[in-house]
Amino acid sequence: MNVQPDLYPSDLETLASNAFSLPQGIIGFGDCHRAELNYMPEHLPFLWMKLQGPNGPINFVVLEPGGIIPNYELEVFDNDAETLAISDPSEAMVLNIVTLQQQSPLDATVNLIGPIIINRRTRIGRQVVIANYSKYSARHILVQKDSPVALSA
Repeated sequence: MNVQPDLYPSDLETLASNAFSLPQGIIGFGDCHRAELNYMPEHLPFLWMKLQGPNGPINFVVLEPGGIIPNYELEVFDNDAETLAISDPSEAMVLNIVTLQQQSPLDATVNLIGPIIINRRTRIGRQVVIANYSKYSARHILVQKDSPVALSA
């Protein structure tokens, strides 16, 4: 199944709690089964995903790749789509985890191979390895070095 990631910021505003479940957790955090998305308009397109773990919350920076990652067309294995009860791409919210470098924020990368797919209707998610993983990187550079960067005074 092809999943076209689209930006739906209004979804975050209208959901009562922005909470969803991750029955299997995510890679490295298998014991974290509840998550919540938070955002601040001035931080968009970045969102905060807060995982609830046994030792307290763990925060991740994530983004919806639509409109941000050119030509990102992920394919989800049929069994992953079935497990999440996704029968149509519009039912899927796609989140990619961003890795920030503290000393060099312009070297931020985004994991395009292992997105978190959430069923918008059931609010159940799962981190998956996409079927067309060979086309992408787990450390995709978010800001190209030759891109102009706007600096505010």
